[in-house]
Amino acid sequence: MQGKLWRDTLSYVGLVLHRKNLIVGSMSGALFLLVIFWTGSLFHPFLFQQDDFTQLLERWHFSGNQAVWLIGILMFINPLLEELYWRGFMHQKLAESRRPATVILLTAFFYSLYHLLSVIPLFAWPYHVLMVFPVFFAGIVWGYLRHRYRTIFGSMISHILADVGIMMVYLFFLV
Repeated sequence: MQGKLWRDTLSYVGLVLHRKNLIVGSMSGALFLLVIFWTGSLFHPFLFQQDDFTQLLERWHFSGNQAVWLIGILMFINPLLEELYWRGFMHQKLAESRRPATVILLTAFFYSLYHLLSVIPLFAWPYHVLMVFPVFFAGIVWGYLRHRYRTIFGSMISHILADVGIMMVYLFFLV
């Protein structure tokens, strides 16, 4: 009985392996990584006010030895937890009473709204507002992957690679 309950719980939040989903997640994540890094390399002087950005990261203790730990958390732990919540739990909960397109749009909307709070202090005006659009787009892609394959592993991989792209911009152009 406990084995079935455990399998049902894993399936409920989308923790089921699907080979094609892993491939599509890896490919979409690699594309996100490249686009983020390329865009960051071109536009970082406009997107960030370097002095304000550096002071903010120091206030957040995102400097020195602590930065290594925070980078690791942001690249690996954070995307896993966000995917478990947004494309795992919330997606499934909303899917019980709504159509798939509505579920994908709602989870992407609230996911991007949640990220708006973190990008406001990071980016110069008006870019912090504009940064919500790529987050919303990523949420739609990851929500579609979740719906299409009924698993979150592909969106987890894609999300991790996107966050690796963000950290590469930070390490190459902002430190």
